[in-house]
Amino acid sequence: MWLGEQPVYLSATEYRLLLQFTHNIGKVLAAEELLDKCVGPEYRDDKEILWVTIARLRQKVESDPTNPGTLSPVPGWVTLCLPSKADLRQEL
Repeated sequence: MWLGEQPVYLSATEYRLLLQFTHNIGKVLAAEELLDKCVGPEYRDDKEILWVTIARLRQKVESDPTNPGTLSPVPGWVTLCLPSKADLRQEL
């Protein structure tokens, strides 16, 4: 994928996770649901896999991974929040 003009290389799991987020923009998703769809039903209760994958994804897509603005964390839940058009205009 590309972030601006820079290529960003994602693992297969990171890519599947990002697809889930983009198909559900603004929705809060349960960790178990994400694990089921991104890694497989046998890993549904292994949330550590999800948190590590989200952390790696944040390192690659967030401007400040320690203060996430796009991948918003809520314990046990995750949502993708895209900037509003007004926010995008301010950045230009």
